[in-house]
Amino acid sequence: SLGEWEMVYSFLMLAAPLAVLGVPGSFGRYAEHYRQRGHLRTFLTRTTIWTTVCGLISVAIIETLAPQLSQMMFGDVKYADVMRNIGFCLLTIILQHTLTALLTALRLYRIVSAMQFVQSILFAVISLGLMWRYPTMNSILFGYAIACLISSVGAIIWAWPAFRDLDRPEDDLVHREFWVKLLRFAFFVWVTNLLTHLFAIVDRYMIVHYANLSPSEALEQVGHYHSSRINKKCHGA
Repeated sequence: SLGEWEMVYSFLMLAAPLAVLGVPGSFGRYAEHYRQRGHLRTFLTRTTIWTTVCGLISVAIIETLAPQLSQMMFGDVKYADVMRNIGFCLLTIILQHTLTALLTALRLYRIVSAMQFVQSILFAVISLGLMWRYPTMNSILFGYAIACLISSVGAIIWAWPAFRDLDRPEDDLVHREFWVKLLRFAFFVWVTNLLTHLFAIVDRYMIVHYANLSPSEALEQVGHYHSSRINKKCHGA
């Protein structure tokens, strides 16, 4: 189960920023830029719509290609139902990552810190509770998704007054000028995320596909590998 969760978590951390094509990564660069020009509301509205649409398309792709993605990730098509669960979990992670990037760009650090703290505590409590009743990897997955969703909704409620009081723009922001500038920067954010996350997880996929082990044996070794890395970090600290 630990090996299964390690593969799921690594996939989610790779897919979440890639699914939205790097646009939330532009918040730190452009939020203040458009705030000073009176277009912050327009900027947030357009990027929110973009992120929502990309997230839904990504979930649809995962649901459609669940058997193929199961083979790629676990080395076995029997995890297709797990992949479908991962698709819905991905939405909650995209929501949390987008909020984190946005609130950090708006310098609402207290809300970001509280959201991350609550998410960590809820993840531990909910996952352990679910695993006590259903000791499978799905319990960890659902616990993580629920924790992300609750902490994100709480952060939205807390930050809502700041969003509600944004000034409406006095003039229109031309779409072509807006998207060309934004997507040019987002593309490089996307490439950076892709290379960084692939470098971090490629070793797990090599164990699954090139260790000449059965899928269950490979996932067991991924679990041992994950544990050994944690032990190494603890001893190094």
